[in-house]
Amino acid sequence: IVFLGLLSVSFILARVTNLEEMSILPVTRIMLTIPAFFFNTIIMLLTFIYTGMLVHKDRNSHSHQLIDTTPTSNWSLLLSKFLAILKMQVILLFVMLIAGVSLQIYNGYYQFELGLYFFHLFAINFIALAIWAIASIFVHTIIPNTYLGIFILLMGWVGMSNLSQLGIVGHM
Repeated sequence: IVFLGLLSVSFILARVTNLEEMSILPVTRIMLTIPAFFFNTIIMLLTFIYTGMLVHKDRNSHSHQLIDTTPTSNWSLLLSKFLAILKMQVILLFVMLIAGVSLQIYNGYYQFELGLYFFHLFAINFIALAIWAIASIFVHTIIPNTYLGIFILLMGWVGMSNLSQLGIVGHM
């Protein structure tokens, strides 16, 4: 899924930076804004799916009764699942960073703004992804069905963009 996402992002960026009439320089802000929505969507979907797989793994393999009898506390099991999801998100954000820099090199643009990459990806995007990881673990812990949990999370994620139409606005 990540490979297909990278392939489509590279096609999108190649189309934007190499138009017939006009050529746009592949500056860092373009590398971050154009593929950010698409690749963040992929990261979000993978977060919902993999969290469901991690939370429901013991129930699907019929080992949940054995795990419940161990002296391990529930918070340590949930914390390890949360850290695994965060690690997956960090790796995918690094893949996005490497893809952006690679496309800049491919287009002959060598003025990298790595500070902007790290700030945008890890200070802005990662915080939102970590909050959705917490929400995903919460929903999958409460909902006993993996697919229903993924559906509820998708509806919540899509619904967050429509809150302004209901009169709920944030001060940012």
